[in-house]
Amino acid sequence: MARNNNNGEGPYTGVIRLAAFVAIFITAFVVMLRWILNAAFDAGLGGPVGYVLDITALITMVIALGLAGWEFVANRSWAWRIVYIIAVIVWILFAVLGIFGVAH
Repeated sequence: MARNNNNGEGPYTGVIRLAAFVAIFITAFVVMLRWILNAAFDAGLGGPVGYVLDITALITMVIALGLAGWEFVANRSWAWRIVYIIAVIVWILFAVLGIFGVAH
């Protein structure tokens, strides 16, 4: 008799987990690089380089958390998905406004 290996995971679960891992790794690297550059120059690293590093970290965190969160709500009711999408939009909005100094 054949065993049923259906564990409730979709066909792309492994890819989603890998993408989330890579995004977290890139975010950690970018944040660490920004911290090292700030320490090396004794002053805050601002200007274009700082903005690029901040936006790169933001984008990769959105990808990582977005993929992991969507994996959680994908098979739930439409209400869960709507709340999730609204939360992601609000988070991105305030993160971007914070980077550009609007929301402090």
